[in-house]
Amino acid sequence: MCNHNEQFQSEICKMKTETPRSTYTYVLVMLIVSVINIALARFAVVAWSVGPGVATMYFAVAFMIVFALWFGGWGVIAAYIGCYVGAGVLGGTPLVVALYWSLADVWQVLIPLVAFRTLKVGIDLWTRKDLSTFLVFGVILKTAP
Repeated sequence: MCNHNEQFQSEICKMKTETPRSTYTYVLVMLIVSVINIALARFAVVAWSVGPGVATMYFAVAFMIVFALWFGGWGVIAAYIGCYVGAGVLGGTPLVVALYWSLADVWQVLIPLVAFRTLKVGIDLWTRKDLSTFLVFGVILKTAP
């Protein structure tokens, strides 16, 4: 059980001890997030296109990172689907290329997800550790050449 003094922390503890949701709920959430990712990836590729399926500013990955932090592995799967369909199939990339091209989005969302889970960082970003981990693994490592 959780032993926290703050009311906010106790609410988080209550959420952690609730009964687990069914797999159908997670699949439905993944499908909804996939549709959002598809729309964002497609818009990025159309608005800032450099070539088929490539954008100069691929802002969709910022949303994909947040979805992966919120929904874990289901968010990672949604990121792959979003890139494959939105930037790949709808973006004019050959299907075979889109299959492995979409793995780039998987890596981009896995890096912060693994860092948050390994370092036991809260996704609420209330502490300095939470915020600095997000900035290092979610922002700086993403923009480094």
